[in-house]
Amino acid sequence: MHGMDVGGDFFVLGIERPFPEGPLVHYFTNQRRENILWAFTSLEEARKFVDVRVDEYQAYLDLLEDQGPDPPEELHEGKEFSGAFRVKFGKLLEMATKMGMDYIAFDPGEERPNSRLMRVP
Repeated sequence: MHGMDVGGDFFVLGIERPFPEGPLVHYFTNQRRENILWAFTSLEEARKFVDVRVDEYQAYLDLLEDQGPDPPEELHEGKEFSGAFRVKFGKLLEMATKMGMDYIAFDPGEERPNSRLMRVP
């Protein structure tokens, strides 16, 4: 990642939940069935991205579908885009791995979104 501060904080979209559940995190599945986690270098980037790119209704349905037959109550309360939360790079990578992500997309709202893709090991 050129110009990327891997020591800094990143923001991911989702709903913060208390331990042991852990956060509900948004991600995107592309036409090739690859899972991509969105990560932002600032809250402003995250907000801009949601405003411009995110179809909240579709994202909500995707999130519901991922939860299986018993979705968490936070989803019924319409909080699915209630926020972004801050994570360190190491935690981001760990989270992406646990969630079975193929890529992390950094600041996907930028002009050339694919220039900031990182394959999850």
